[in-house]
Amino acid sequence: MAICLLDANEAEQLRGRVNSDPEFKLVARDMTVNLALEVGGERRLVKVRDGEVRTIGRFVPLTEPVDITIKGASEFWQQLLSPVPPPPFQNLYAAVRTGNCEVAGNSELYFAYFAAITRMIDVMRELEGSLDPTPECRKARSIKGKFEATVGKYVYFDVHGTEYRVYFEESGKGIPLVCQHTAGSDGQQWRHFLTDNDITATYRVIVPDLPYHGKSLPPDAVEWWNREYRLTKAFFIDFHLAFKRALGLEKPVFIGSSMGGHLATDLALACPDEYRAVIGLEAGLRSGKGSDDEIRSGWRYYRHPRVNGAERAAASMYCRTGPLSPQKCRHEVAWTYSRGAPGVFAGDLNYYMIEHDLRETAHLIDTSRCAVYIMNGEYDPGTGIKEGEELATKIKGATFIPIYGLGHFPMTEDFQTMRRSLMPVLEEIAARSCSKDA
Repeated sequence: MAICLLDANEAEQLRGRVNSDPEFKLVARDMTVNLALEVGGERRLVKVRDGEVRTIGRFVPLTEPVDITIKGASEFWQQLLSPVPPPPFQNLYAAVRTGNCEVAGNSELYFAYFAAITRMIDVMRELEGSLDPTPECRKARSIKGKFEATVGKYVYFDVHGTEYRVYFEESGKGIPLVCQHTAGSDGQQWRHFLTDNDITATYRVIVPDLPYHGKSLPPDAVEWWNREYRLTKAFFIDFHLAFKRALGLEKPVFIGSSMGGHLATDLALACPDEYRAVIGLEAGLRSGKGSDDEIRSGWRYYRHPRVNGAERAAASMYCRTGPLSPQKCRHEVAWTYSRGAPGVFAGDLNYYMIEHDLRETAHLIDTSRCAVYIMNGEYDPGTGIKEGEELATKIKGATFIPIYGLGHFPMTEDFQTMRRSLMPVLEEIAARSCSKDA
């Protein structure tokens, strides 16, 4: 379907499919927008009124006002709507981030209805004949009456002179494996680790919620309601060292994704003798581009008064998952982001996009003291395979493992695919630990 060359019958077919799509109807509620889709000099105008696509017609520049315009070359539209899109054409978020298309117009409306616009594009792709990527192994299993071995607890400890009540879950016995969630989310992302018998047979899997996230409330001793939350590198490192001491963990393995992946390498640099190994998922030398002020200005739509920040975060993070990952798992990623407290996601980005910067120091990491593994997904538009390789190359002795088919949240969006790449790493770390003990 060449979107800008649709005849009247094809346009009506697309309109019907979009309006009958239950996901679009949910995320497009109250949406009233004129959306122009442009390739070269040919454009189509999609009129949406109160959440319903009324018309898809040719754009008449003098008589039809446009709220949002999506511009791209013919190759962009061809790749975007292909049944299995190559990176970085898997969705609008990735294509814009990598400069393969341009979005112009009313930014407030664009971010407010980003989920509806991306769902509309997904429906266009489905009309091109894409297949349901959900593998058979992802079908629901009945586990009525079964209890998981996972146990949840709270622990109290101080960081920088303030006491925190920190929630964590754990399962298994053996080598401690501390799992750090991504920015703006919580420890639920690691639930598959906690219930995997092959992992918990060798590792004591421990998953904390960072303060202000999940079940770890803000500290009682701080008037947190009248100050801006902002995660710093110093706090993040010292939090994990304090958590490690509070639980009496001796040289644990650390694994984290996104900001947790960044922290893996920052821990290896700052305190290599505290951890036997670190595994950085979706890690890179640096995430932010431009000046600090320019980076911070990009966060405003996560807390804009006319944009639902939780829905904006959920839709954006859904777009950072791989297009071949099971739909229910991709939506689980989005769901955890929709639950975040106001300002927390943007506050975490201070560390993720500004304070984490290994461009001049990555070479100082000593892998003889702390083993380093970097694992990045093919469909991650920010820290993909290229960025992972670049980071690993800077660290002498580091191991890089590409994860094909996955995006920014491998442990959640498709654990079984991620597991095939992860298990050899965990087995290697365990074998090395046994040889040292012997």
